[in-house]
Amino acid sequence: MWCASSVRATRPRTKIRSAFADAAWKSINQFRAVHGFAPLIRLRVLETAAHCHAHDMARRLYFDHVTLPGPSPFAPDVTHFPRLLFESNFGPAERLVATSFPAEIAWGENLAANRGFGGRSPRMAVQSWITSPAHLAAILNTNFQVGGIGCVEDARGQVYYCQEFAADAGDLPILSRNADLFRRSRN
Repeated sequence: MWCASSVRATRPRTKIRSAFADAAWKSINQFRAVHGFAPLIRLRVLETAAHCHAHDMARRLYFDHVTLPGPSPFAPDVTHFPRLLFESNFGPAERLVATSFPAEIAWGENLAANRGFGGRSPRMAVQSWITSPAHLAAILNTNFQVGGIGCVEDARGQVYYCQEFAADAGDLPILSRNADLFRRSRN
């Protein structure tokens, strides 16, 4: 007799926090403006890499620039990235290449995680970055003109942020909410 188990393995529930990501992005660009830097433009490939890493950290409960061994994120954008999968021990460079970002372009990555701040979570993430010399260096790097951000909350209420930065890579797809800013920056 053959029996199939009715017990299904469950993964920790996660919640995408797009509004938190948008608020952190806006704060970073405001901070850059105060210091005389142009705003960063959001690129779809960098946004995808950032979102997938934030989601992976939230789903598998870790906090690191390098992915854990084992299965990794799903593709949130199956139209543009139908088979996106990060391998074990992928760092930021490998994740960016996996989303079709050119390997030779300069890049940087900031991570943050916090819990218990509610709507103040984005402000706390940005505050942690601008008070850290290494993170601040990425935010104010004159070579970085484009980026992406992802924010996901795990089942315990821990909120994970991943922000990617890069030098301009040419004609990669931008996010529609940045189209006007992109046109102004190119003229």
